[in-house]
Amino acid sequence: MGYSKEEQKIALDYLRKNVPVDEIINAGLKAEDELAALEGQEIEGVEAPKVSKLFHKAGEIKGGESKPSIYGEGVFDAIRARNKAKMEEQMRKREEEKQRKEEELAKLTPGELAKIEQQTTRQVSPRMKEWLEKGTSDLEAPPEMKNWERILPTTVVVLLVTGLLVAYAEFYRAPKRQDRLWPDIPPAAATVGVLLGLNFIGFALWKAPRLWRVLNKYFLIVPATPKPLGPFAAMFSHQKFFKHLLPNMLILWIFGTVLHDDIGRGNFVATYLGTGALSGLVSMSVYVLRNQFYISLCGASGAIYGIAAAYFWLHRFEDFRIFGLPPEPMNGIPGLAFLGLAVGINIIGLFRLSVHSIDVIAHLSGAVFGCIAAHLIEKKQEAKRAALQEKKKETGGPAPSLKPSDSIIMEKKA
Repeated sequence: MGYSKEEQKIALDYLRKNVPVDEIINAGLKAEDELAALEGQEIEGVEAPKVSKLFHKAGEIKGGESKPSIYGEGVFDAIRARNKAKMEEQMRKREEEKQRKEEELAKLTPGELAKIEQQTTRQVSPRMKEWLEKGTSDLEAPPEMKNWERILPTTVVVLLVTGLLVAYAEFYRAPKRQDRLWPDIPPAAATVGVLLGLNFIGFALWKAPRLWRVLNKYFLIVPATPKPLGPFAAMFSHQKFFKHLLPNMLILWIFGTVLHDDIGRGNFVATYLGTGALSGLVSMSVYVLRNQFYISLCGASGAIYGIAAAYFWLHRFEDFRIFGLPPEPMNGIPGLAFLGLAVGINIIGLFRLSVHSIDVIAHLSGAVFGCIAAHLIEKKQEAKRAALQEKKKETGGPAPSLKPSDSIIMEKKA
C-alpha cells in the first residue's frame, strides 16, 4: 500500500524529532560501502584482484614506511599512482632519446654539422639577400660626432618648417565649396582622409624590400645618424599594422575630425605636422644626450597626442560621456581629466623597463606642444573677436562675419 508525499513528509518529521540519528556516522558507513563496491570492479583496464594492491601502493611513503590516508585508499589514489608512473616512464624515454641524439651529433664531422644546419635554416633568395645587405648599415659603430652636431641641423630645419606652418595657418583661407577638390566631402573628412592615406602608403612602402635602403635612411629618426627631415618623414612611417598603424589612425580619425571642425584646416594642419615634428625632435635629442644610439624611431604618435591634447585643452572644462556613462544627472568627465590621464600613463611609462618599445618621450612632448598650439589658437580667436567687437562699436553696424571655425570656437566659449 503506497503513501502520499504529504504522509511521507509527516512520518519523516516525526522520526527526525523522536529518533535521533548521527548523520556523520551514517555518511561514513555509506562511503565504506561504496569503497568496498569499487574494490570489486576494474579501474580503466586494471584487473580486479590488483586493485587493492594499487590502493596500498598509492599511500605516501615517509621514512621507508607506507602511510595510507586516514580515510582509506580511494580509486583516485590508484589512478594518480598509475598516471605518475606513466609520466615518469615518458620522461625517461625522452631523456634517453635526447642522449642518443647528442651522441649521434658528437660523431659527426664539422662539415656534416654545417650541412644539417643549412638544411634546417630558412633559405633566403639571392635577391632578398641583396636587398637585406643594401638596407643594412655598414657602420660598425656610431660615427664620432659631438651631441650638438647631431642635434643642431635637425633643430634648425624643424623650427624653420614649424615657422612656415604657423604662417600657413595664419594666412590660410578656406576655399568656396565649388572650388574644393572634393566639394561633396566635409572639409574635416577630406583633410584627415588625406593624412590617413599618406600613413597607409608609408606602411605599404615597408612591404617592398627594394625600398628598405631609402626607408631606413630617410623615414626613420636615428639618433646615431640623424637626418634633418627625419621627424617629418617618420610621421608617415609605420612598420606594424595592428600594434602601431591601426590604433594611431583610429585616434587620428576620432579626434582629428572634431578638432578640424573647431579650428579650421590651416590651424589643424599646422598643429598636426608641427607637434609631430617637434615631438620627434625632442625624442631624438633625449636619446642623443643619453648616448642611446641603438634606438630608431618612427610613427605618428607624437602628432596623434598633439591633436588629442589640443582638442581636450580647447574643451578642458566641458563634460564628456563615454557610452552614456556616467549617467544623468551626474556630471560628465571634464576634458582636463582625460588629458591628465593620458599624461599620467606616459609618465609611468618612463619608469618601466619596456620604455624603449614605446616612445613615451614623443607622447609627452606631443601632448605639451598640442596644449601650447591650442592655447595660441584660443588667444588668436579671442583677439579676432575683440577686434570685431571694437569695429562694431566704431561703425555702429553689425560686425563682419567670421570664418566658420572662428565662430564655432567663440560660440562654445560664450
